[in-house]
Order: sequence, then structure tokens, then C-alpha cells
Amino acid sequence: MKGASLGQRTLHSAEQRTFSRVHNRVTLPLSLLAAVLIAVATPVTWFQLERRAVVERGRQLAGLVAKDLEPLMDTHPQLWRYNRSKIGALLKGRAGLLDHDRLEIRDPLWREVASTGDQNARGVQVSLTLPGDAGTVLVTMSTTGALHKALLMLLLFSLLGVTAAGTLYRLPQARIRRAEEELLGNLMELEAARSDLARLNSGLEAMVEQRTAALEAANLALHRQGTLLSELAKDTFRGAEDERLRISQELHDSVGQMLVAVRLWVEEMLAQPGVEGAPLLRLRGLVEETSRMLRASIESLGTPIGELGGLRGALELALGSLRGPGRQLQLRWELPPEATLPNHLQSAFLQSCQEALNNAVRHGQAGQVWVDLRMDGPDLVMEVSDDGAGFDPQRAATGLGLRGMQRRAALLGGSLTVRSDPGKGTTLTLRAPLGAGTERTSEDLTAGGR
Repeated sequence: MKGASLGQRTLHSAEQRTFSRVHNRVTLPLSLLAAVLIAVATPVTWFQLERRAVVERGRQLAGLVAKDLEPLMDTHPQLWRYNRSKIGALLKGRAGLLDHDRLEIRDPLWREVASTGDQNARGVQVSLTLPGDAGTVLVTMSTTGALHKALLMLLLFSLLGVTAAGTLYRLPQARIRRAEEELLGNLMELEAARSDLARLNSGLEAMVEQRTAALEAANLALHRQGTLLSELAKDTFRGAEDERLRISQELHDSVGQMLVAVRLWVEEMLAQPGVEGAPLLRLRGLVEETSRMLRASIESLGTPIGELGGLRGALELALGSLRGPGRQLQLRWELPPEATLPNHLQSAFLQSCQEALNNAVRHGQAGQVWVDLRMDGPDLVMEVSDDGAGFDPQRAATGLGLRGMQRRAALLGGSLTVRSDPGKGTTLTLRAPLGAGTERTSEDLTAGGR
């Protein structure tokens, strides 16, 4: 522990020295920059403003001189510049109005016409062209006084900048020392907390390993159960398809042939004289209607979904077989074009839809039926709604139709909900995961989402 504490103090001392070096690298350049800005910026700015003021005074003086020359120029447009005595008097009259070193009048060829002031004057020159380009008023304004004042200000503000820089550099030192002491204490507490955390982490890792092993075992068992359920679902729906094909063949061979025989008998009876035809005609109509419905059922039962254009084509066929006067059935297909449905999922949804349509039309006497298919996240959702007579779902829960649809939903790992009230129609919702109960192999995928 003593060795560790000594190492910690050495580490903290190194951190303190590093912090001080960082402070020197940052604060010292900033302090020097502040000193330079204070020493230079203010005098330079003042000198520039003063120079602009001198230029403006020179412009005002040039304007006044030009205004004084206007009467003389109007009286003698061509000869006014030769009246040097009068022009000189005008210049002397204006010489004392503003501070200046030299005032001159020059002709268009830049020859001096008249002047007043120091011949060797140096400073800011301001020129004003007279009307008609008759000449130029040239004012030379000295900036020596402003420059001397600026230099004096530079000296004073340099002292002020050095004082401010020293203050800026020294002021944080005490606070930095206090901050370093607080930082040292915090680091010591952090080191102790780190040791405690390491001990807790060791125990936590052991617990995590135990829980991970238990979860892996549970996931393996769950995966096995899912595989068994997948095989069971595929076998169940494959057996259902085989049974549908067998029933369709039996209907064709037995009931279909019997209906043909009955129709032939009716035709023979109608051909005999003295037989009343009206009952036989009604019987023939019933036989033909029954034959048409039987053919539709045989086609629906005996044709694989893939040959009907996938689930969408099979649903359209089922709706079309039930449409009639005063009865509208509509399919709203909202699946994306890229959706691909497994065979067994299509079969289960088709059978459930056929059962729901049969209940709505035959038992509920519905005039309008809507079938909606859509995706809700990873789930395929089918909703069958009608405006029929409705029923009490609690009393009808033991019916073969609802029980069959509930078994299909359970095999798919989904759910079936029924909302209905007497006189208010029925809404049936079947929901199942898109990959329910199957491994997504190439044999399981069809173009049902076309």
C-alpha cells in the first residue's frame, strides 16, 4: 500500500507539472497578445480617426476657397488666374480659419497660380477641382502633431498593456494551485473507487458467466422447439393441401356425377308429354346453380395456390365466386411489391379468408365485405370486415369455423381476434409473422406478393 501510495503521489505530481506547463503555454501567449492589443490598437485607431478628421478639415477649407473664387471666375472666365494679387488676398483671408501648412491654387497644367504657407510643408494633401476644370485647390495638412500624440499614447498604453498582461498571467495562479489540490484529492478518491470497482467487477463477471451459460442453454432449447414447431406447421399445412386435393377429387367423382345424372333425368322428364314443366324447370335451375358452385369449389380446393397467381389471385377468385346482385366484395392489397410469402402461410390465410367470407355471406347476410392485407412491422395482417348481422363472439367461440382459424393462427405463431356485435357487422383480424413456422428456403417462397 505504501508503494502504491508513493506511486500515486508521483503520478499526481507529474500531472500537476503537466497542468502547470499547459497553463503556461496557454496563458502566457494570451497575456502577451492582450498587452500588444492594448498597446497598439488604441493609438493606431486614434491616429487613423485623427487623420480622417484632418482630411475632412482640408476638404472644408478647399471648398471655402473654391467658393471664394467663383465670383472672380464668373467675371473673368479666361483671365481670372492672372489676377494673382486678388487670389493671394483670398488665400491669406482663409489661411487662419483652419490648421494647415500650405494652401495652393494650380491651373489645369498643374502650374502654381498662388499659394500661402510653408513651401516645404509635408503631410496629407487634399485636392478639389474647380468648376469647368479651370484649376485645382490643393491643401497640404500636417499630421505631425497627431503623430506625436499617437506615439505618446503608444508609450502610455504599452505600460498599461504590460500591467494588464502581468495581472492576467498572475491572477489565475492562486486559483490554479487550489484547483490542483482539489484535483489531487479527487484523484485519490477516484483511485480508491477504482479499486472497489475492480473487486465488484470480478464478482459481477462470474455472475454474468453463469447467467450467460443458462441463457445459452435456454436459447438452444427454444431453438429446438422452434424447429419442431416449424416442421409441424409445414407437415400440417402440407397434409391439409393433400386433403383438399382428395376432397375435390371425391366431389368431382361422386357429387358431380350425381348432379349430372339428376340433370339428365330432369331433361328426360321435360321431354315427356303431359308432365308439368314449372317444378322441373325450377329443379333444373337449382341443379345448374349447384353444379356451378360445385365446380367453383372443386377448382378452389383442387388448384394449388401457385397456379392461381399466388395468394392475391386465389383471394380474387374466392371473392369473385361470391359476388352477386346486391353483394359487393372488395380486396385491398397493400403489400409491397417485393413481399414474398411462404406457401404454407398463403394456404393458411386463404383458408381462413374463405371461412370468414362464407360466414359473412351465408350466415351474416352481408351486403358488403372488405378484405385487407397489409404488413405491420414483421407481421402479415389480414382483416375481413362486413356489414352483416353480426353475432356474439363468446357464444360462437366453440364453432368449427372459428376454432379452425384459431388453430391455424396458433400453428403460424400468430393470433386471431374477432370483433362483432349483433346487428353491427363483424371484423376478423388474422396476424402472423412473415416467416412464421418455416425456414425461408427457396421451395417455401412463391410470388404471392406480386
